[in-house]
Amino acid sequence: MSDEPRVPLDVSVKDAFRVSFVPEIFIRLSEFPKYLEHVWPQMVPSIETVGFLSSALYMADMALDAAQDVYEPVLDHDAYSPETAVDRESLRSTVDLFHYVQPQLLLVLAGLAEAFDHQEIGGYGSVEVRPRTKREDTHLAAGLKLSDQFSEAADICEVLGTSKVPDIYRYTGEFSNFVELFWQEVKELHSYPDFRRRSRGLYYYARSATKFLANPIRASETDLLKFDLGVQDILAIRELIDDELLQTAVMMMHAECMRIVLGDTAREVVQ
Repeated sequence: MSDEPRVPLDVSVKDAFRVSFVPEIFIRLSEFPKYLEHVWPQMVPSIETVGFLSSALYMADMALDAAQDVYEPVLDHDAYSPETAVDRESLRSTVDLFHYVQPQLLLVLAGLAEAFDHQEIGGYGSVEVRPRTKREDTHLAAGLKLSDQFSEAADICEVLGTSKVPDIYRYTGEFSNFVELFWQEVKELHSYPDFRRRSRGLYYYARSATKFLANPIRASETDLLKFDLGVQDILAIRELIDDELLQTAVMMMHAECMRIVLGDTAREVVQ
């Protein structure tokens, strides 16, 4: 691999999504620096638009509607919350961050997935730049604590069929009582056909929404071969993105279930 900086993940990705951590998928994709060097500059102008955020938050509302239809907490809200006011606020802020960023990530991954099979995708959305909000400043300043050694970690990976604990659980793992109680309830939902159907609905909606990305994306397999990416690398990248795309749709449902547990059911777009 090149000694040159791959993609400035610690700056560009955090700044684009306006969060204080790098989503795991970008860390994994950094093993293919030529790919990120090609696609990331094409994607950033779309992420920075009002239309992109509006589409993402509309999907957050879709996920909330779906979660409310299939999930009802067993216990009172207070039973899930940490004991101290500081920890309660920290947990709420962390869940809000994932509620806010995961639909944006879903839309980005959907765009990258769609790009593999098309000469060009997007280019039909407004280029109006979104302002930075106080909420986003809070997300950027959040002192998240990474924890994937909590007792439910192995079970989460087994049930979700993933080799790594998803980011939303890695950053809520420090709140052990919350994760323990919440996971024992939500893991049962994965056997419900309606839960899987609703997650798939988010997945397909995101893929269809990519036409409205403001900036056109050119990252077909044919284009990628021109950037010295081998066929096997392209296949590996595609598998990573496809897997993470569906997983992110599922984790959006988990984030909304977490919000329901904590008593937060405010909508983003349609009140």
